[in-house]
Amino acid sequence: RTRLVEALGGQGVQARPLWRPMHRLPVNRGAQAYLTTVADDLYRCAISLPSSATLSKPEQVYIVDHLRMLTNRQSGGTMSSPAR
Repeated sequence: RTRLVEALGGQGVQARPLWRPMHRLPVNRGAQAYLTTVADDLYRCAISLPSSATLSKPEQVYIVDHLRMLTNRQSGGTMSSPAR
């Protein structure tokens, strides 16, 4: 996840790790919670991508293309640059 966020940043895509689950925040320590593993599982592996309502179609395509290129490369694919 960290390598992917850094690689996207190198391509001008502002990605970040998913927000920490509420039950993991210090302010909520000891608070009542109905826990499943879903929030913790997502926190360990998920990233947040740009999602503004003003994101243009070309910007969306740019982000998706670079995400596909980088995830394909990390999984052993051979793509070297995104389609334009």
